[in-house]
Amino acid sequence: SIIRQQDEVSNLKTNFVNSMTHEIKTPVATISLACQALQDESIQKDKAMISTYLNVISEENDRIKQLVEEVLNLVRVGGKKIPNPIDININKVIENVARMHELPAKEKDGEIILQLNAANDLIAGDKIHIGNAISNLIDNALKYGGKNPTVTITTENAENSIVISVKDNGIGIRKIDQHKVFDEFFRVDTGNIHDVKGHGLGLNYVKHVAEFHGGSIDVKSEFHHGSTFILTLPLKN
Repeated sequence: SIIRQQDEVSNLKTNFVNSMTHEIKTPVATISLACQALQDESIQKDKAMISTYLNVISEENDRIKQLVEEVLNLVRVGGKKIPNPIDININKVIENVARMHELPAKEKDGEIILQLNAANDLIAGDKIHIGNAISNLIDNALKYGGKNPTVTITTENAENSIVISVKDNGIGIRKIDQHKVFDEFFRVDTGNIHDVKGHGLGLNYVKHVAEFHGGSIDVKSEFHHGSTFILTLPLKN
């Protein structure tokens, strides 16, 4: 019915807006870390480091502006199709997004490893949403990676698709929970109620972005042995 279709569009729009608002927290946290670093006396004497952190603040500030603009656009339109799809080279997007997470990874004595092997990485889509989806996957991998998180991101081609895998060395997800992780507001139980964070909105948003682009998201995980999230997107014809 028309009412049901309107409800579906309304729910999708609301979900995107909620998720985008949630996504703004990542650049805000990075800016906060950079500001703290700039207060360090040893860094204040190092012009190269000052320049690096100022660039991080500037880039993340630009990202927040884009996110806010995208939220406003979604409020105005809220359709199920990409309004103005553009050509996107996924490998380049991953490189840029990973660079934005280097500081939070370093803060946890972790690292982000890139193995971008896909020879064909061209898709048509919404660059901001794709970047945010990958950012969400990296953010979750860092959150659940323990004291020394290692996040390995790979790309490879399969038939007419590009497969993006984000692997972490974190707590893993119980089999019983794996089909729920993409549900709205679901939280992975870490065994400590004060430590339950992340996942929830982020992965539900990734699922919507994947489907928005005609793709899919899946997870392979073993409890206490990390997780791999697999984002599959169709290549541009």
